[in-house]
Amino acid sequence: MPPVASGSRTALITWSVVFAILFVVASVFSIYFYADSAKARESEEKTRKQYADIAQPGELQGDVVTSLRDAKSSPVEGSPITQSMGLLQVAVAQRDELAHVLAGPAVTSPAVALQSANTALKAAAQPAKDANISLSPTDNVAGALQAMAEADPTILAGGAGTPAPAEEAPEAADADPAEEAPAAEQSPEAETADETTEA
Repeated sequence: MPPVASGSRTALITWSVVFAILFVVASVFSIYFYADSAKARESEEKTRKQYADIAQPGELQGDVVTSLRDAKSSPVEGSPITQSMGLLQVAVAQRDELAHVLAGPAVTSPAVALQSANTALKAAAQPAKDANISLSPTDNVAGALQAMAEADPTILAGGAGTPAPAEEAPEAADADPAEEAPAAEQSPEAETADETTEA
C-alpha cells in the first residue's frame, strides 16, 4: 500500500474540523430560529384571541371605529373625551355620558341606567293616559318627554292636566294703619261739645 502524503492528511483533518464546526453552528441557528418562530406564533395567536374578544378583525375598519375616531378628534363641548384617549376609552366615556343623562351622574352601569329609563317610562304611562297621550312600550325617554310636553306642557311641571302651582304672590303691603285701626275714641273735649249741643 502506497504511503499517504502528510499534506493530504492535514487537509483532510482541517476540512473535517471545518465541516464539524459548520454543522454545529447550523444546528444552533436552526434550534434558535425554530424556538423563536414558535414563540412568535404563540404570541400572535394569544394576541389574536385577546383582541377577538373585543372586536373581530373586520370590525376594526367598520363604521363603528370610524365614528369613534370622529368623536375622539372632535369631542362635543363639555365631554370628557380627549384626543389622547384610545378608541375603547372613547366608547366607555360615551357610555358613561349616556348613563349619566338617563340616571344621574352617580350611575355608570348601562344596566342600571336602562332600568331607570324603563322605570321612568312606566311611571309616565299613567299621567300620559290621563292626558290622552299615547305612549308605546317601545318609546324612548326623549320621545316620551317630547310627546308629553307637546301635548300638555303642564305635565312636566305639575302633573297630568294639572297646572303647575303658581308661585305664591308676595304678601300685600301692610294696610294703612289709619284704615285698619278702629276709630279712635272721642276726646273728652269732643264729648263735652256734644253734650252742650244736645242741651
